[in-house]
Amino acid sequence: MVSYDVILRGGTIVDGYGGKPFVGDIGVKDGLIAAVSQGRLDGTAQEEMHVDGNVVAPGWVDVHTHLDAQITWDPTVSPVAGNGVTTVVIGNCGVGFAPCRKENRRFLMELMQGVEDIPLGALDEGMVWDWETFPEFLDALDRRQFACDVAAMVGHGPVRTSVLGDRANWADKPGGPAKAALTDSEISQIAEVVREAIAAGAVGFSTSRTILHRDKSGTLVPGTLADQRELLAIGQAVADGGGGLFELATDMSTFDDEAHSPENHERRILHFAQEWGWMQKISKGFQVPVCLCLAVPSTDERRKNGYRTVLQNLELANAQGCEMYAQVFTRPQALLFCWRSQSHPFMEAPTFLQIWADCRSDGAVDLPALMAQLSKPENREAICREATALSEGEAAEGAFGLSMPSTKDEDSPGNMNGSVGEPGALTKMILGNAGYVFRWQEDYCPRQASSLSAVAADTACPVAEVLYDWMCENAGSRVVNLMMMNYHKYSVDDTLEMLEHPYTVPGIGDTGAHLGFVTEGGSHTSLLRVVAVEKAVKMHAADTAALVGMNDRGVLSVGKRADINVIDLEKVSVGCPEYTHDLPRGSARWVQKAFGYHCTLVSGVATFRNGEATGHLPGRLVRNKGRRRGEYPYATAVGRAKMGFSHMFWGAQQAAVAALARVAGPERLENFGLWMVDRGTRTAKL
Repeated sequence: MVSYDVILRGGTIVDGYGGKPFVGDIGVKDGLIAAVSQGRLDGTAQEEMHVDGNVVAPGWVDVHTHLDAQITWDPTVSPVAGNGVTTVVIGNCGVGFAPCRKENRRFLMELMQGVEDIPLGALDEGMVWDWETFPEFLDALDRRQFACDVAAMVGHGPVRTSVLGDRANWADKPGGPAKAALTDSEISQIAEVVREAIAAGAVGFSTSRTILHRDKSGTLVPGTLADQRELLAIGQAVADGGGGLFELATDMSTFDDEAHSPENHERRILHFAQEWGWMQKISKGFQVPVCLCLAVPSTDERRKNGYRTVLQNLELANAQGCEMYAQVFTRPQALLFCWRSQSHPFMEAPTFLQIWADCRSDGAVDLPALMAQLSKPENREAICREATALSEGEAAEGAFGLSMPSTKDEDSPGNMNGSVGEPGALTKMILGNAGYVFRWQEDYCPRQASSLSAVAADTACPVAEVLYDWMCENAGSRVVNLMMMNYHKYSVDDTLEMLEHPYTVPGIGDTGAHLGFVTEGGSHTSLLRVVAVEKAVKMHAADTAALVGMNDRGVLSVGKRADINVIDLEKVSVGCPEYTHDLPRGSARWVQKAFGYHCTLVSGVATFRNGEATGHLPGRLVRNKGRRRGEYPYATAVGRAKMGFSHMFWGAQQAAVAALARVAGPERLENFGLWMVDRGTRTAKL
């Protein structure tokens, strides 16, 4: 009789391939799946788990996290490892901590704070540095143990910093590409650092191409405005290192550090076409898969259907021999706030600031004392009046309608993407978009009639006063949110349309980032509430694993890793986000727990049971094993000749866009393009 380490008996097996679930048993041996049986599996085991009535599925693979710092001080990788995630990928969006010489540590920490809103105080106190080069970074992770597996991408920011030092983002300042262009020698050095990282085990390279991502000083992050010479050299380096993913956070229209305006509309459209050009060259010419991030700002009426243009371009690119994808949300993204956080619209009201200062101690606020003051009518009147005045002031609006205040408090989050930091900017964004502000609710799909603006209209009460009263509910612990992304239709329709596209994968949840405003630790679980379980598991386990070349996981079949979730679907839910001070130096973050996970196994070892950590840390570093096979087209004369035809086609496309923009005007061209895409989408649904 066969002996196993673990047998899971009687569960409803959802294997990750997208097929119909079936009841059966799974045998685990030496960290791998040794048997999958429809019906009873013969054999014995050291532990038999009777999981009748529960779903048995592969663990979630989260390809877009910013846990780079946390994993150096928190082996439990909380809360995501307790929410069914068995593999995380760090190093996204062009930021990270390797390679890094000692003198550059502060800059990279401030870069992470500016882009991803991770408190500098927590980074400064909590991080354990025992590397300089990227291979040394991977070796350092190899010596650690975690509650889930960890893989890493190498980011443009640290790569540029390792070569250029404090000049890393000089070329990303206004006019930078022309004023401070990189030399061929510098680009070669950058490419070599990337090649070395991929060869050592990085699963890919990441960069940022969006006007939202800035360092602490407000400068665009290193590489935002990198030209095609640098990008193509990096693409080749990824291929020469053994292959991997080329990931980018992009708005497709940042040609310079210049606010988007009608005056540069045409140039932004041309830049959109040019961005597709170099991405297609990297993907097809070097056989490097490219993945960009895709979402829709809820309050940006003009761009409400722009995601369909991107999806259509993905279809065209893949039809032409490229391998290109987009990462998308699993649920609308919500900007969270409560009285204890530093991200609410009353935070800059002078009266509130004085009360706040009086009620703070050791970085945390005494909530009962705060509520005693906020319950006074004279304070309510003053704070609401001051916030309303701020919202009606001259504070500049951020790109895509996103504006956040910068904080000088190193122990507190409160700066999202280094965006607008003018007084009143955040207040203006929230109160000015009251139609998308709601009390938090679990399904992330609140009705329009329950919005702040609708309630204010129904009660004939100013929006500031209604919001103030909401926040005072539950003894001041009420969580309120602005539905910031993918909610302009007051439904999850956009999110589902993007999720179910053949060239998208779940991602951009930004687990571990934007700690003062969002928490996506439960986003994987939310997916189970919006699509069929077999579809959810394929999307967020098999498809995400495949995206980063991890063909040893994401499905339940013999020989694959025994990363397994046992889920009680009837109990699946996500908790209300909590604002906690559990980071080093008592720094704060939003945390969300998920429920319904009976057990999570990593390499066949139980890491969590019924939401409680077992103390076992079987998670390890996952190195890129090299996904490229054979020579890529640009490496051979025949391949280069074939690529020449692609270059001609892509060049003709860009020329056509330029000509149409000049003749019809950029606005008419964009509107026509959106109309055509929207019309095609509606026709496809008939």
